[in-house]
Amino acid sequence: VTEKATLLPETFSREDFAVALNKIDRNIENIITDGEEEGKYAADIKGNKNYGHIATLIALGYMETDADNNFRPSQPVSRMDVVRALIHALSYDVIAENDGGTDAAYDRIANKLGLLKGVRIQNSSKLAPKEVASIIANAMSIKFFPPENVSFGDECFYTKWNIVKRTGKIFANSNLGMATPKTQPHHVNIAGTTYYTKLLVSDELVGAS
Repeated sequence: VTEKATLLPETFSREDFAVALNKIDRNIENIITDGEEEGKYAADIKGNKNYGHIATLIALGYMETDADNNFRPSQPVSRMDVVRALIHALSYDVIAENDGGTDAAYDRIANKLGLLKGVRIQNSSKLAPKEVASIIANAMSIKFFPPENVSFGDECFYTKWNIVKRTGKIFANSNLGMATPKTQPHHVNIAGTTYYTKLLVSDELVGAS
């Protein structure tokens, strides 16, 4: 849908974000399978349809549980949830942790990288889908932090996975009641080609396939 649509939910849940990040960072997708070691990673995700995605991010330290070992999957994802997870995905967490590992340390790295550039956040404790998508769009172009003795050059998510940015106008989308026989739910038609996406920022497909 477009940024002018009113049919998107007002907030993006922690579970939604866990699934989205697993789809973007293919190195971590399905590291932990559904049902594997239930109860170890979080007490409240047993039987969750996205158990594998959530447990993987917890195991890798991308996202955290609370003091009672609950992940709170339905709770809105916060600005700090997104910042910490994406800094981990881009491998800059080592710098943040050396700087104390606090929220402020992660914020400093995020600001230097431009992770939040151009993103207007209305409520930092519960991000809207468009805000999450905008931050992810920024992260896609940020160069990975190279480990010692390894150089990735200009590699980022776009180049690593050979993802091409697609921009253009949406001709039809069934969610907006303008469907054509060639356009199904969550699909958009750009320059004659149909793409599937749930994340769309100013007519730019994010992580589309």
